[in-house]
Amino acid sequence: MKIKTKDRILGEALEQFNRKGVEQVSIRTIAGAIGISAGNLTYHYKNTDTIIYALYLKLVEELGQSLEELQNQSPDMTWLYEATYYNCRMMWKYRFLLIDFVAITRRVTLIRDHFRQLVTMRQWQIKAAIEEMIAAGYFEPEWEEGIYDKYILRMIILSDAWIADAEVHFDGKEDEIIPFYSELIVSSIQPFLTPMGRKAYKEIADRDGPGLIRTYPGSPLSPD
Repeated sequence: MKIKTKDRILGEALEQFNRKGVEQVSIRTIAGAIGISAGNLTYHYKNTDTIIYALYLKLVEELGQSLEELQNQSPDMTWLYEATYYNCRMMWKYRFLLIDFVAITRRVTLIRDHFRQLVTMRQWQIKAAIEEMIAAGYFEPEWEEGIYDKYILRMIILSDAWIADAEVHFDGKEDEIIPFYSELIVSSIQPFLTPMGRKAYKEIADRDGPGLIRTYPGSPLSPD
C-alpha cells in the first residue's frame, strides 16, 4: 500500500528531529529527504512548527490508546510494569519532543496549552490507578492527606525528564535506556507498598533484574 505524502513527511520529520534536534531541521531538509519540493511539503504543513504539533498529537494519541487498553485490565504489579515500559517506549519513539520541550512549548503555544490540560488529566488517571492498587492490597493507604498527590507530581516530573537525562548519560542504546528508566520510574513506588505489594514487586524484580543496569554506565557505583 502506498504511503500517503503526509505520513511520509511525518515519518521523515520524526527521524530528523530525533537525530538532529528541532533547530537543525527545516522544511527543505525534510522535503529533500523524501524527494518532494519544499512547496509541495508546505501544501500539507506550512512550517516545521505545524509538523511538530502533528507529531505531538500522534504521541498523545498513541499513549491514550495504551491507557484505554490498560483500563480494561485489573491493576497489579505486572500491569504497572507493563504500562510504564510501554509508555517509555512510546516517549522514546518521539524523544525529540521531551529533549527540546522547553524550546518547543515556547515556539508552539498550542502544545504548551494542550500539555497543561493533559497533565491535569494524567493526575486524575494516576490517582484513580493508585486508589485501585490500594483497594487491591498492593499500596498502603495514605497516613497523611496529600501524600499520593505529591507522589503523582514527582512521577510526572520524572516521566517528563528521563529522556533528557538519558541523552547525557547514555549513548543512545535503546535496549539499555528504556528498561533502565522504566524500572527506575516503577521503583519510586517502593515506599508505598504493602507486604503483598513488596512480594509482587520482588517477584518481577527477580525475574527482570539480572539484565538491568543499576546505575549510569561508567559510574563508580556500577558493579562492572
